Amino acid sequence: MADFQDILNYTIMRKRMSQFEEELKLNRESPRSLKEVVKEFISFTKGVLREINDVSFREVMGKQLRIAKRLLMTINLRWVLIFLYKRVVTSLVNALLSLINTAINQIKL
Repeated sequence: MADFQDILNYTIMRKRMSQFEEELKLNRESPRSLKEVVKEFISFTKGVLREINDVSFREVMGKQLRIAKRLLMTINLRWVLIFLYKRVVTSLVNALLSLINTAINQIKL
């Protein structure tokens, strides 16, 4: 049974994940801004992973973390991947957005 503190934590986490979703959408075109958002998301996700006990939700959060790390690496290597950059970043951002949306939908109060 979830107590008030759990409900409050889920509400805060859901709101922050929704903010990340919006920030990712808004900063797609700017590598510098996107990099900062992804770094914040990685930090947030690592903190959340330490607190999660639900196996399926933990799995979704782990996938988000892996994709976010790939996205950060891609941003850092964008000069090497200049021809593939746009396609790879768009694909990774869409995958991350999809997983964030999945996580938001899994949070039940």
